[in-house]
Amino acid sequence: MNNFERSNKDLQNTLTQEEFSQILKYKVLFGLRTKNKNFKHLYWSKENKYSFLCAELYKKQINDLAQYIINCYEKNLNEKILVLNTQKEYPHLKKFAKLAKLGYYDEKFIPGTFTNPRVKDFKEPAAIFIVHDKKEKQAVIESTGAKMTKTPVLGFNNLIANHRLYTRVVIINNFEHDSIGFSLWQLLKIIERSGHINLESLTLNQFLGKEEGCPKI
Repeated sequence: MNNFERSNKDLQNTLTQEEFSQILKYKVLFGLRTKNKNFKHLYWSKENKYSFLCAELYKKQINDLAQYIINCYEKNLNEKILVLNTQKEYPHLKKFAKLAKLGYYDEKFIPGTFTNPRVKDFKEPAAIFIVHDKKEKQAVIESTGAKMTKTPVLGFNNLIANHRLYTRVVIINNFEHDSIGFSLWQLLKIIERSGHINLESLTLNQFLGKEEGCPKI
């Protein structure tokens, strides 16, 4: 039985109605679509069956990415995961990095930052975390290029991007800040359950800046 033959009842066993409603609310899977057969299972549809399939795959990808980050905590490498926001377009990334105890970099990316030790701001991250490969093009090139040791690329991207560049990727609507913020929050909650961070009483709305309460960063 393939995914398209599974019933809505089966899908709800792994994805709760509340989770599904939040994914709809924050438009996580809206946006670019494709008829490419390779991405058939990601095509968003108004039909409940296919909508659940998209959301279920999203949840699996979030869990896989969170587990990769959790493994880095256990090797004391979490602060060497560098969250990139070099064009300063994504307001939730700095909060995410601070709460998750990851590295953060929002300066202009100078060619050679990852490859040339003579560059003033030279860095050797254990991994980079991005939300759009086109916005961090030079960093991705240096991470995945012809180095002896390639740097893992983690994070989000949209449906038609080159996902082969990523070690772990979550396919989302990365053109809306709420969609990105909600997905970052999902990662934080999974990491918190592992015991490596404590969000205390912070809520999703506070993290998204819709309510007061998120620590100033």
